[in-house]
Amino acid sequence: MISIMGHDNRLAEYEILPHILERWSPRSMTGDPILRDDLFAIFEAARFAPSAYNEQPWRFVFALSGTPNFDRFKAILVQYNWDWAKKASALLIVAAKDTFSHNGEPNKWSFYDCGCACGFLALEATRRGYVTHTMAGFSAEEAIEKLDIPEGYTPIVAIAIGKIAPRDFLPDELQEREFPSPRKPQSDFIFRGSFSGE
Repeated sequence: MISIMGHDNRLAEYEILPHILERWSPRSMTGDPILRDDLFAIFEAARFAPSAYNEQPWRFVFALSGTPNFDRFKAILVQYNWDWAKKASALLIVAAKDTFSHNGEPNKWSFYDCGCACGFLALEATRRGYVTHTMAGFSAEEAIEKLDIPEGYTPIVAIAIGKIAPRDFLPDELQEREFPSPRKPQSDFIFRGSFSGE
């Protein structure tokens, strides 16, 4: 077993990239500014994610803490998420382009591809000493309105990026959840030959 962070929930049965084990989704963040070069290197990692027909359907609309644009996210995020995410260094909305550029047909894989880009983004953030937390708790309608997202793009998730802070920065009910989550064993999701394993 390989362990990172000294936490029992981060044990790998095989040797993998350390940043994969180090990555988790804390909510407690310091609010410190993110360096410009770090932010755009994190976006650069997302740029190199694979995608169907090389469409690269991901779009990131971001705002930095301490700016008027950041305050727009208060109406976009559900209150539960805003309560802790307001201490992030940057907030993003990830939107997917709904159609392929080469033929205008619906892109059934756009969400998958955006998820892959977000994974690359999270790993580069981890490598640079930041944490990320992806949120489903946001209003797509408010994101479209307040961030001028045009027709043909679907907001998928929000992401907070920042420097990790002690868990006691959070309300009591969130402190209890502030630890790396466990992972299912491979036997739960790997099937040889068919789903039944036969």
